Amino acid sequence: MKTLAVIIAVDFPYFEEIALKAIRKYYNYYGIPLEVLSKNHPDVDKHKTSPVWNKALLFEMYDADFIIAQDLDLLPCNLKYNIMDFVNPNYFNMAVDSTRIGVHYLNYEISPAKTQQPHFRYNIGLKCYPKKYAGLTREYFEHGVLDPYKWGTFDQYYINQLIGDKQIFVNELPQIFNTFYTPSIDYNKTAFCHYTNYMTTLEKKECIEKFHPKEMLI
Repeated sequence: MKTLAVIIAVDFPYFEEIALKAIRKYYNYYGIPLEVLSKNHPDVDKHKTSPVWNKALLFEMYDADFIIAQDLDLLPCNLKYNIMDFVNPNYFNMAVDSTRIGVHYLNYEISPAKTQQPHFRYNIGLKCYPKKYAGLTREYFEHGVLDPYKWGTFDQYYINQLIGDKQIFVNELPQIFNTFYTPSIDYNKTAFCHYTNYMTTLEKKECIEKFHPKEMLI
């Protein structure tokens, strides 16, 4: 099985260099080939949408059997946990979004309309999936990139809808692979720290420089 990690690094000049230090160190350590996507898929450019939508179309850009698709703000914290020990290469692999369990999605950041997301469960800053799902991911791209429900430009709302509507099995990754940053985080007890949850790009850079384990940044 040809496995490939792809990091979405389009339009993130402020923290790309420092983030890739930790990411490269991790994947090199485990011998997992790594590609850094710095240019959008043509269909993402055509729709003038967020670069995160590239994660739906990676098998149209790379030759692989299984892809670990990862946002640039999701950084490995140490070398204790090999992600390949936790994935199932036959299915979607994602971690539960810790901020959205059991709640309705209120899209106040983008639209004044209250929108209900009954199937929202997974954060897809990290999404691992096999080539057999390339058609499904293209399907949710074609549907969701037009944002018919006004959920915003991001892809995770529409893949959650697809998974819920079609009742697709997901191998749930341990939460340690998508731990949202908080001031109380214990970097020794988590695998990947996600610098997200309404942080600005500059705040992400400052937070990584100040708090991320220094041994991962050399």
